[in-house]
Amino acid sequence: MKRLAKSTVVLATALLSTAALATNGDNLIGQGPVTRGMGGLGIGLPVETDSIFKNPAWMSEYEGTIVSFGGTLFMPNVKAKVARYSGNPVMSNYEKSQADTFLVPEIALIKKIGDNLTFGLGAFGVSGLGADYRNKFVDPGHGNASPLAHMNTLFQYLSFVPSISYNTDGFYLGAGLNIAYGMLSIGMRDNTNKQLGGGPSSDIGTGFIVGAGYKIGIFTVGLNYQSEVAMTYERVFDRDGNGLYDDQKLNQPAEYGIGIGVNFGSLRLGADWKQVKWSEADGYKDFGWDDQDVIAVGAEYKSGRTTLRLGYNHGDSPIKDVDKIGAGWGSSDVQLSFMNLVGFPAIAEDAYTVGLGYTFTGGFSLDFAYTYIPEATVTHKYGVSSSGDQFEFSAKNQQDAITAAFRYNF
Repeated sequence: MKRLAKSTVVLATALLSTAALATNGDNLIGQGPVTRGMGGLGIGLPVETDSIFKNPAWMSEYEGTIVSFGGTLFMPNVKAKVARYSGNPVMSNYEKSQADTFLVPEIALIKKIGDNLTFGLGAFGVSGLGADYRNKFVDPGHGNASPLAHMNTLFQYLSFVPSISYNTDGFYLGAGLNIAYGMLSIGMRDNTNKQLGGGPSSDIGTGFIVGAGYKIGIFTVGLNYQSEVAMTYERVFDRDGNGLYDDQKLNQPAEYGIGIGVNFGSLRLGADWKQVKWSEADGYKDFGWDDQDVIAVGAEYKSGRTTLRLGYNHGDSPIKDVDKIGAGWGSSDVQLSFMNLVGFPAIAEDAYTVGLGYTFTGGFSLDFAYTYIPEATVTHKYGVSSSGDQFEFSAKNQQDAITAAFRYNF
């Protein structure tokens, strides 16, 4: 059980620092305003510099040089409740996390370096989140302890991707080296109010991204694969309360997908499907996450200098509802639920997006996207028996995000 507690508590830290940005699990649905305005698609349809991370094969669709600078302002509204219906503590209302604003950068460049060859370079916020329940539902009569354990967490995962793309006769191939930087921090107090967090820890890992595309007439189709990236965060959490801090693996999961697109000139339509392999990634599999199928659909309409975009994204939560009799307060199942829903509530499922772009003279453009994720709720209920001690852990997660980028084509 100690090993499980270590994995779950530390992984709980892996909140979304950008999963908070309209997320599939704790991954962003997309990085820049072009893909985000169309629901996060980009496997089967070129999405300018956003293609570096979505499907690098499509970089060769563009001529000259494109430079993009931007970011996303993410505003999550996350709440949690820990209720115990016999014994203490008891919570009847949700408490709101105080971690409610994040800023995620995006910088990218693609450059044609030959008739059939294009180079790309991008730095993207990819995954993460944070929750902060310090000083929430404090009980002075029990040493200022809280059923939310004063949980405060932060996880950030960014990718730096140099890439190359080659095209010939309608076939496109692309590959990129995924150089990842991650930071994990967790703060939590035990039932004696002792601090167990070891402070921020960071790591660098490497993986790869490969993609392919085919274009025939007005139709496009694409495939992509992103490898798992091994990450280990050192001295993150004191699981035994003895002042010694343990390491935690938290690998970025592999994913693969397929997409299609149709280009009518002024109107483009696309749809992607991908699967995220949470259940096979060290850390997330200990957390009990299910693999996630994600569908993204989107449209883009250009009229003169103005571009309008719409999109929708859906991925079932990797954390499911639970209703189980036979698990006591100190059981591993209950500990796991606490960490999933208080520390790591990556439960958002639907995202609705709109985007607007305008091209100025001289090759300058501005693009915006707004993402709305309606509130999702997951609840875990446990009981020693049908008439005995009853427990409930519940989380709510609603998100808003604004993405903007400046682009120069030359």
